[in-house]
Amino acid sequence: MAFKRFQTDLRLFFWITLAVFVILWFVPVDPFFCNNFQPAVISWVGFFADFFSDPFSIYKSESLVYIGCFSLVFGAIALLVGWIVHCMVVMIRNAMRKKPKNDA
Repeated sequence: MAFKRFQTDLRLFFWITLAVFVILWFVPVDPFFCNNFQPAVISWVGFFADFFSDPFSIYKSESLVYIGCFSLVFGAIALLVGWIVHCMVVMIRNAMRKKPKNDA
């Protein structure tokens, strides 16, 4: 049985991955297992609060490390989920476009 190769739709892959990545910013997570479930977008609020309250605060670097690690981990997850969803959509779309053959 030969495998069928499907054409990659990069725009579709980009938009699915971007949507998954943005949604993950608003999902409550507990990265340090301290029963403090909050969306990661709150860390940006904390970063800007630290930045404007005390410009020489040491907590800015901790906030940036958290935001960076979150972006890398959930960016990889978004790429994986986006690719899987993209593959399913492309296969379904290809099956729906397939014309029936007339054997007559």
